[in-house]
Amino acid sequence: MALGAQETRVRNGAIPLRNSNKPSSTWDESSSSCTDALKSLTYIVTHNQTTILGVSVEAETTDVGLETNELKQHFAIEFIHTEAKPSDRSHDKNNIITRPRSGNPGYSSGKPTMGAIGPDDATLSYLIAQRAGFTVMDTGAGGQCNSSSPTGSVVGFAKDIYVGCTHSMTSQELREFCTSDHHPMMSERKIGDSFFVFPKWLESKQDFLGIFGNADPLDKQQWVKIESSSDEPTFRVKSRRWLSVENRCVGMPSKLRIDILWTHVGNVMNPQAKILSAKKTYDESSSLQHVLPPNEKQPYAFTTTVSWTYLHPKSDIVKSPPPTLIFSVPHDVFYPFQSQLSSGTIRSLVKWRNFLRAVTVLFFTQLVA
Repeated sequence: MALGAQETRVRNGAIPLRNSNKPSSTWDESSSSCTDALKSLTYIVTHNQTTILGVSVEAETTDVGLETNELKQHFAIEFIHTEAKPSDRSHDKNNIITRPRSGNPGYSSGKPTMGAIGPDDATLSYLIAQRAGFTVMDTGAGGQCNSSSPTGSVVGFAKDIYVGCTHSMTSQELREFCTSDHHPMMSERKIGDSFFVFPKWLESKQDFLGIFGNADPLDKQQWVKIESSSDEPTFRVKSRRWLSVENRCVGMPSKLRIDILWTHVGNVMNPQAKILSAKKTYDESSSLQHVLPPNEKQPYAFTTTVSWTYLHPKSDIVKSPPPTLIFSVPHDVFYPFQSQLSSGTIRSLVKWRNFLRAVTVLFFTQLVA
């Protein structure tokens, strides 16, 4: 609402907390108005990876007259991150590199899934984490694949994604797209003695996912590798063929499917979400067929899907061991008292003791069962 009064900012919008000259609201009898009434207050916290460096306050005030029926106040806090100096970084502080988190330790739903690229040397124990997280292709400008980025869509934790784009080609262009070994729209990966060729917008260079939301890229054991059907020993690269009679391309991947399995671990009162496994698969479809006149461009669809599957954890029920059924007492339990008992009396007591013991065992057996 419009206050109809002059708004002011104090000390250019920043007031250090240690400053004692803070403004105070006052009532002006002559104008029947409240001077310097607080309208908004924002705390600004500056920090690096491990330490809060400073806190300041931005206050906004206004004059409120009798004609004002209400005043909406706004309170907020802003965090401003600054990079730590190289001399302040160490393994002990766990701040060698700046890395985002999507949970601590378990993932928060919808937060970016932690993604990383493996170094060229597989023997190294670190990974190259991606600031944006795990990403797949986007739709491109106007849904066109030639402007699509293979890292344009961020995959949120436990959020399914279906994204695609189209690429328009004539019959001859589709044939070249299908059979060419070095097409500008294609990427390739060497598998054995063959090359696996696929559209470049379906490329996924990120090979690892963080098991938890605070996975450390300096520790490779905190990440799970994205398995691929092309990594299996039995995988064989399908030959790409152009069927002239049907104007169809066969053997060309047009879909990328990523399946992620996740669950909860830890205490049932505070479960933590983690990733168990992931696998990516390239599929082909029957849609790469030109049905329009040969010189007329036809759109062809290429898609990427990310599917999350929840695995219900097995609950381990912990039971306390059953109590001891037969108890014993010291032989001198009646000390210092003495008892003169005949042999017949003793035999009778022994029978009663055995009877009571049998009853006790039967009772506790039924109770435990």
